[in-house]
Amino acid sequence: MRPQKHKRILWARAALCAVWAAAAFFVWLLLPPHAALAARTVTLPVEVAFDGSALPTETFRIALAPEGGEETVREVALDNTDREGSAEFSLALETGIYSYTLREIAGETQGVVYSGRVFSVTVAVNADGTYAVTASDTATGQKPDRVRFDNTYTGPRSVIGDPPVPVQKRISGDDPGRKDTFVFSMIPEREGDPLPEGAAGGRKDVTIRGEGEAEFGEITFSEPGVYRYRVAERDGGIAGYTYDRTEYTVVYTVTEGSGGVLTCDRVIVKNLETVNACVFTNEYRDPGKGVTPPRTGDSSHVLLYAFLTGLCAAVILLLLVRRRREAREET
Repeated sequence: MRPQKHKRILWARAALCAVWAAAAFFVWLLLPPHAALAARTVTLPVEVAFDGSALPTETFRIALAPEGGEETVREVALDNTDREGSAEFSLALETGIYSYTLREIAGETQGVVYSGRVFSVTVAVNADGTYAVTASDTATGQKPDRVRFDNTYTGPRSVIGDPPVPVQKRISGDDPGRKDTFVFSMIPEREGDPLPEGAAGGRKDVTIRGEGEAEFGEITFSEPGVYRYRVAERDGGIAGYTYDRTEYTVVYTVTEGSGGVLTCDRVIVKNLETVNACVFTNEYRDPGKGVTPPRTGDSSHVLLYAFLTGLCAAVILLLLVRRRREAREET
């Protein structure tokens, strides 16, 4: 009995294993291949380019973000030699449909007009491991074959020579009793160099009435270099004034930094020394001063004047008497 019972137990176990094997086989037939846990690697290529002027090395940044997720950024460095480049995003995705936003992050490089394009990207991963990527321009709705960001470089933008050059007028000597007008000029050493707004005839003039201050205004530079200007007061020929002949040199140094960014430094020089402003001091002397008109009611020397007048009259009278006596004696 025991051997038979043992055989039945073995047969029962064998039958159970067969059932489990059959069940596993049918489950394997029913489940699709995408049930595997391993994710598929999806590659999303991106192209970046620029045209226009020669561009110093510029790094363009491309960002990819899933719905509700954080951005992943790739960088593409371009210059005048390599005007086109590419990058790619590698995504580990399981079977399904995924949505992303793809854009170029606008930089701050002067002269670069950034693409501004934004793409809506859909990635569909199939059960057999294949996948399809569809990109749509959110502005136009177009679906290009390639995701590409085209940029334009127009050259270095302008920079403003700031702050404007200040001018101060001072008057020494007598009080003019009025506010005369004084004119000051800024003239470039090199013909054609930029001048502040309102310039005419190759110079910029400002006026000050009496004592006071003024500014020549801002100068806009579009190219790197050293720009020199002469600042002086114009002789207006107003009576009583001795005009200040001082000349100042204003130097703007414009440099081009990384990415074509222009920066500007300004100094004012007087007699080889740096100063903060162009100060002109005119001396005024009243043209009528020194001629004292008679003062009515002044009796301080009346007696003296009367005495001298009487003395002169007596001398004249004595001379006349003497002359008559001499005339009588001769006759």
